[in-house]
Amino acid sequence: MPVELLAAGTGQATSGTITVTAAAPVTVFLSHANTDIPYFTVIDGLPTAPPVQIQMQEATLGWTIIDGMDSARRIVLLDKPGVYRIRRMTITESIGVDRSDP
Repeated sequence: MPVELLAAGTGQATSGTITVTAAAPVTVFLSHANTDIPYFTVIDGLPTAPPVQIQMQEATLGWTIIDGMDSARRIVLLDKPGVYRIRRMTITESIGVDRSDP
């Protein structure tokens, strides 16, 4: 059953941490009030940054962007062990992010 990581919205937001082990991958995916995800873009920030970023925690406890989601790429499987979080930039449509564990 899906679990909400980020409630739908247009403002910048960061999820709590997601711990992934080799035995327990996690699927993260965009959510919207309608079933179809509309086209959306970043309002602020770097124009080349993904609107929804997948970040992995570094050994120094900092965060680095390792992947991203947008209206064309809506689902990502996190299958490498580590600690992750999702960061939504300020965007043009109300988009949330959910997770599903197999």
